[in-house]
Amino acid sequence: MASSYSFVGLITAFTTASVVAQDPCACELNATSREISIEACGATPMTATTSVARMNGVALACALENAVAGDTVVIPYGAQWFVIPDRPLTVAPNLTLRIDGELVAHDGIGEWPLDGRGHLALVKISNASGLVVEGRGVINGQGLTWWWHFVRPGSSLRTHKRPILVELDNCEDLVVRDIALLDAPRFHVYLGATTRRAHVSGISILVDWRKQRRLLIDAAKRRNGLAWAIVHAWTAYFKPWWWSFPLPMFPFNTDGIDVAGTDVLIENVVVSNWDDIVAVKPSRLRGGDNVSADLPLDQWSWCTRNVTIRNVTTLYGGGLSVGSVHPSEKLPCVRDVFFGDIEMYRAFKGPYVKPDLAPEYCKRKPCRGAITNVTFQNVHLDGGRTPSWWRRFERQQRSRGGASLEPRMPSAHWQRLRQAQGKIVATSVSAIVAWLSRAPKASSVCKAKWLINVLCFSWPVYIGPQQQEEPGGAGSGLWARTEPRCTIANITLRNVFIHGGVWPQSAAAIRCNASNPCTGIVLENVSIRGRFDDRRRWICDNHHTAFGSSSGLVTPHASTCVKPHDAAHWPSPDYREPERRVGVPPRNSSLYVLTFLAALGLVFLALSLSNDKRRHAVVAAPTTLLATTPYGT
Repeated sequence: MASSYSFVGLITAFTTASVVAQDPCACELNATSREISIEACGATPMTATTSVARMNGVALACALENAVAGDTVVIPYGAQWFVIPDRPLTVAPNLTLRIDGELVAHDGIGEWPLDGRGHLALVKISNASGLVVEGRGVINGQGLTWWWHFVRPGSSLRTHKRPILVELDNCEDLVVRDIALLDAPRFHVYLGATTRRAHVSGISILVDWRKQRRLLIDAAKRRNGLAWAIVHAWTAYFKPWWWSFPLPMFPFNTDGIDVAGTDVLIENVVVSNWDDIVAVKPSRLRGGDNVSADLPLDQWSWCTRNVTIRNVTTLYGGGLSVGSVHPSEKLPCVRDVFFGDIEMYRAFKGPYVKPDLAPEYCKRKPCRGAITNVTFQNVHLDGGRTPSWWRRFERQQRSRGGASLEPRMPSAHWQRLRQAQGKIVATSVSAIVAWLSRAPKASSVCKAKWLINVLCFSWPVYIGPQQQEEPGGAGSGLWARTEPRCTIANITLRNVFIHGGVWPQSAAAIRCNASNPCTGIVLENVSIRGRFDDRRRWICDNHHTAFGSSSGLVTPHASTCVKPHDAAHWPSPDYREPERRVGVPPRNSSLYVLTFLAALGLVFLALSLSNDKRRHAVVAAPTTLLATTPYGT
């Protein structure tokens, strides 16, 4: 009887266990605690297999969806948790997601789920109220695998967008603080759609740009063969970053923080991503079909607005960006944006206001867009220096969570070697390009469709059509035409000091359309000093496309591009273009650059032959001479 009872009990226990195992959300909850660990919901640490990553994605979803108002979902400290997301999430109000360990995006691209716009974000939460995302840990995107597949010809990642690390869609009263985010496949943080009242503070965002560079070089070698390897071996002597990143694409669209909505504060963040540091984008709550395109701008109530970004430090950033804004019948717009107290090191773009081209259907429909009331204040950009504390900071951030190994960093010897290689050559190339592009009109170099086009991607200040060129021809290009359907008004640069960079082009670019000029441009204490100050000028497409005022110290002066408001009917009837000196033909920038580079190659060849002769002479020296030295035998 006892044995029969035991047998029945065993069968019952097995059946119960099977039912529990089939329950995808069987979390072991503690009734006395308001914390839910993903481990209690079935997550397994320190295992990078696809099956475990899927199970961990289910566990994370279950923990967040089982939590009630006031609960905290925890990613435990001291372990890596590999995750493939299971689904978009909707959570209870006033919930906290605390990341103390390392949440790692699994790099199995073929296993990653899709949503309507591409690959599902690692953490995607929609329609949340009072959500807090915080912790002492890290979210690691393992972006290298995604970047590699993206640059390959015919990659499906050009059709299906790569995943975002943290996407918080249509949330209100949102807080994101204190976490670190590493190597996202695409954006790191996206506060999308109609974010309302959000506060982002104390976070750090880091991208391993060294791996990106090696990846691009390797991809180009594979595509172009030995010829490219020889060219790159020669150009490796050049120090400026813009000579080291040819096709297919750089950066990889790894934006730091993208935001669309109202009443957003971003402060005390550190970013190194070689792309947009912060990008303020138009909200999806746009004007509907019943809204006239002739409605005055001050009545566009659906704009992204009241966004403040302050106390930001960045290394190798790609711009304090507003946009891009594509004109459409929905009237997308951004207004009332403030950037203040920004420290930038070795950035290839500083303030960056970017309208974009309207789609083809706007030829048949009334389309408009707008960027208005944007202020950049107390911005300091040092284009030639890396802060001494940076490497220590990067190691600390990458080892957060208690599980990661420190990444292998270049040695100090390697750094000194790179800094010593071709310094004179690098500055000489930059000098001649700056000299060639000193005219206030658009540089012919930037319009050329060849390798030198890369030189036109780096600007201390850029107001004009978005510069983007992706594999397969996507994007507007590096020197797109201006867009008359997008209004740019009331852009202020106050106390902006930029120095030390080796920017190939002139001081700044303001590229607006003659039929809809930029208005309200205010320049107050704006100083842009590269290494070749005497030749620097502001670049614009025409003399009468931007109107505003200058005050305080503005150097170089922007009068060639920014005209006073009383010159709205420029040019005046008595205006005459300055006459070119008789017998002096216009400069051909491309010819000058090619001639200079050819001469430079001959110099390198002569130096190489000279070194070979000197080396042979040393080898052939008589042993009696060596014996007379203190080191002789």
